[in-house]
Amino acid sequence: GSSGWDCAILFYSATNVSFENNILYNIPDEGAIMLRDCGDSRIVGNLIYNSRRGIVPYTTSSDTNYSNYIAFNTVVQCTTVGIFTGCKPSSPDTVKYNISWSNGGTDFTRNAGTPVSDYNFYQLGGLGTWTVGVHTDSGYPDFVDTTNNNFRLNPTSPCVYFSDYTADSATAHAVNIDLDANTRPMPTGTYMDIGCFEEQTAGPSPVVDSAKYYSNGTPGITDDTLWVWFNVKLEYDSLPTSSGGADSLFNVLGLG
Repeated sequence: GSSGWDCAILFYSATNVSFENNILYNIPDEGAIMLRDCGDSRIVGNLIYNSRRGIVPYTTSSDTNYSNYIAFNTVVQCTTVGIFTGCKPSSPDTVKYNISWSNGGTDFTRNAGTPVSDYNFYQLGGLGTWTVGVHTDSGYPDFVDTTNNNFRLNPTSPCVYFSDYTADSATAHAVNIDLDANTRPMPTGTYMDIGCFEEQTAGPSPVVDSAKYYSNGTPGITDDTLWVWFNVKLEYDSLPTSSGGADSLFNVLGLG
């Protein structure tokens, strides 16, 4: 470590670093991956589990991160925090498409700045000081086998097709393969799954047009979001109004 910060991977006063598609586990120290005073770097496609902290782009009074890209990571069962960010308000980090779940009660939190954050998935109640983004969701990610540390997604997972990221979305932050070296997205032309693994068998994502509704495995939603209990993501410009919102949505599904 540096300056008393003990961790598995430490980037200190670095720019344009890329750390992608790695597995880190059983890390007892400050963090599995830590960035201090780093900018324009990529932390993408990593699996971190059973550690103290997961991904920590951390800011102190003298060390400030800026414009880092933290995406498509799966961080689970850490004892204190999953993803803990700090960044310059003028040049925020981007934190998207991550699964951070069951991490000591805090899956996402920050200590400085407000990252650009959306399309993440966390355990219900697992947020500290965090701006979640309108598409972020919570619940159970439906992993294959958490007992044996298999954090791949089942076809029924709400994290399948959960992003707004396709191969055509790639600019400076191209993501084309998952941690198993499978091509992303699967199938071609669909939205990528979030987290570090791309589920291989779910089939094409239904697309109608433009506004999005997501499946959710957690009952008892109390806000005014319209939740549909199917593992699909629907997109449309408008719904027929003759029979009301929910009934019309069932008609779009062909179930009305």
